[in-house]
Amino acid sequence: MSTTTRALGGARGIARFVGVSAGLLALWLVLVLAITWLFEPADAVLALYPGGRSSVELPPHVSIVTWQGRAARLTADTPGWVGDVYASGALLVLPVRRRSCLDLR
Repeated sequence: MSTTTRALGGARGIARFVGVSAGLLALWLVLVLAITWLFEPADAVLALYPGGRSSVELPPHVSIVTWQGRAARLTADTPGWVGDVYASGALLVLPVRRRSCLDLR
C-alpha cells in the first residue's frame, strides 16, 4: 500500500477548488449575517439598499452615519435595531466600525 498522494489536476481539480471555496465563502457570509442580527454591533452596520436612499424609511431611533449610493452606515442604541434595518428594506446588513481600526482613541 502506497502512502503517497497525487494532486487532482485539470478541470476537475479546479472545479472542486472553486466549489469548496464558494461553499466556505457562503458559510462565512451566513455566519456574519447571523451574528450581526443576533448580537447587534455596538458601533455601526453597513446596510445595502437596492433602490438607494430615496426608497428607504428608517425608524426614528436609527441614525445615519454616512450614505453613499446604495450603501448606508447606520447606528442605534435601541435593542432590535438591526431587525428594524432589515425591515426598512436592506438586502444585506454587515458590522462595521465608525472609525478605522488604527484610530486608537
